[in-house]
Amino acid sequence: MSQGIKIISNLIDLVPIIHIFSSDLHKSVFNELLKGWKTEKELKEIIGTDVNKSIELLKMGHLIAGRWRTPERGEMPEMEYAAAYSKIKADFQSDFEDMGDVINIAVMDDDTFGEYESAIIKKINKDKRSINEICRELNYSPSFLRGLLKRSLLLDLRGQDVVILKNANTAKK
Repeated sequence: MSQGIKIISNLIDLVPIIHIFSSDLHKSVFNELLKGWKTEKELKEIIGTDVNKSIELLKMGHLIAGRWRTPERGEMPEMEYAAAYSKIKADFQSDFEDMGDVINIAVMDDDTFGEYESAIIKKINKDKRSINEICRELNYSPSFLRGLLKRSLLLDLRGQDVVILKNANTAKK
C-alpha cells in the first residue's frame, strides 16, 4: 500500500527496526499492514495471536500510521493501522563497536533486556537521570545506553535526561 521510504541517518534508529524484523510475529503483523488498513482485532484474526505488543513496537519505530475507522451506526470507532513505509534507506557512518552494540541490543532476549532496563530504572529512582551519569555508573557506552532506550517501551531520552514514560505501568512486556 505505502510507497514511503524510511530514511535512517542515525545508527541507533536501526535498533527498533532490527528488533521488529527479528521476530516472526512482528514481521507478520507488518507484512499484513503493508497490504492495507487493518484494526488490531482484524490482525488478531489473521495472525491467530495477540498483536498488541507488535503494534506498540511498530508505533515506537514509526513504521505504521494510525487513524480512526468510521463505525457503522451504533458501533464504537476503532483505531486501524497501515504500514507507513515500504522501503528503507540508510545513510550513516559508524564504528564496528557501536554497530555491534546496536545489533546485540536489537536481538537480545526480553529477559536480558529487562535486566538492563531495571538497572536503568533503579538509577533514575536514585535521581541519576542524565545520560552521562547513568553511563558512568553502569559502565555503558553512550551508544549502548541510547540503543537500550530506543528499544524500551518504558524509558525514553529527553534532551540529556533519561525518563520513565508515563505509560510504563501499563506497557506490556
